[in-house]
Amino acid sequence: MGTRDRLVRWTIPAVVASVLVVVAGVALLTGTRDRADEPTGAAHDTRTVTYRDVSLDVPRAWGWGREAGPDWCADVPGGERRFQDEPFVQLPPGVVVLAIACPEEEVVPAAFGSAPPRLWTPHVELADTDVEGGPRVPDGASTHRGWTLTARTVGDVQVRVLDDGSVTDLVQPILSSARVVERSPEGCEVASPAVAPDRPRPGPADITAVGAVSSITICQYRRGTYARPGLLAVRRLDGAPAQTLLEAIKQAPVGGGPDDPANCAEDDFGDRVLALHLESPDAGRSQVYVGYASCRGNGFDDGVAVRELTRDACLPLWGEGVELTGGSYEVFRRCHDDMPGG
Repeated sequence: MGTRDRLVRWTIPAVVASVLVVVAGVALLTGTRDRADEPTGAAHDTRTVTYRDVSLDVPRAWGWGREAGPDWCADVPGGERRFQDEPFVQLPPGVVVLAIACPEEEVVPAAFGSAPPRLWTPHVELADTDVEGGPRVPDGASTHRGWTLTARTVGDVQVRVLDDGSVTDLVQPILSSARVVERSPEGCEVASPAVAPDRPRPGPADITAVGAVSSITICQYRRGTYARPGLLAVRRLDGAPAQTLLEAIKQAPVGGGPDDPANCAEDDFGDRVLALHLESPDAGRSQVYVGYASCRGNGFDDGVAVRELTRDACLPLWGEGVELTGGSYEVFRRCHDDMPGG
């Protein structure tokens, strides 16, 4: 099954300018709570995934993944073995797509994507319904060579499940569990003030006064209109990992950055933002906004001060659907574990 709204992007190693242009509709979010005791119709032993204004239940064993795309024939490390062969969950693209033309091994219906069937794997995909370009997938079932693609539109999201017959009993429970929500199970609002393009600040709550946290929930958003659900992904850190992140942020120098404003327009703060929800037994709840997706306005902002994106504070933010897909080279160097010299 193909994500219809891919954009051609450059690979990270090819970047030579200070701003890395990797613009994508990314990612999604996850919870890990059991849902067997709730009447959602979902398969037994599930986790909850939320994207934009929709939550649904997927098998816990299905991890995060990415289907083969239009650059499936690219000569890259891992070759075709880089594609998953176990069922997975996919969010809208947040990965690099190489600008190459792969041969068409056979004619495949547009709804099923651009890769040959030999590279397909059963999975569930959450797709935007309001993005221009690309083939539209009708609700209901479509078939090709023993594969079935079943789609259901809920809220601003279309849920699509690709099945080769091995996961047929899970298709309808997954689709029927999809529901419109105002916040994720972890507490991320689907529409947050953090998304405003003028770089709003959270209510002031000095993070240095927070001695301990029980959890930090990382909510990733697409910037834009506050009224539109912009939630892309969620992950939650509990216990020691949350406390380690808090201490790293507190130790980061005041002043923000790294920035390179000469390469950005004055009102360009990037198309992504994070909102961190801190739960503290002594200080209650507070928020920190994280700018990272442009060459200005980067840093951890608690409403009192803006602190720098240090490597120790930045690396723990990513994972489980929360992806780093754009920003300046210096941000990538510090915040991406595959970049040298961090």
